[in-house]
Amino acid sequence: EIGVRLVGSEMCIRDSSGPVTDEKLEAFVVAMAEIQDVRETYTPQLEQAKSDTERQQIADKGNAEIRERVDKVDGIDYKEFMTIAEAAQSDPELGARLNERLAAPQTE
Repeated sequence: EIGVRLVGSEMCIRDSSGPVTDEKLEAFVVAMAEIQDVRETYTPQLEQAKSDTERQQIADKGNAEIRERVDKVDGIDYKEFMTIAEAAQSDPELGARLNERLAAPQTE
């Protein structure tokens, strides 16, 4: 599998500095869209890989691209993204805020 595994829509967030701001939530959602784009690129390659070694090389390349893309998102870096993603499993109140943003149509 490539990168961050966030399954379903029941995600919640809090980081070590306290509640996550609306701006950080928006940046998280943008980063999620970037990750989805990378997954759409690399998943077919993973499925067609002929060996575990080839799958690992593809996954490593995809993970590196995920990290690079998340770091380019304004308002969040990869470490912050991972902190939020890991905390997403335990805070229903913030999860509801994130889910609202994930469900909203994205404008670019």
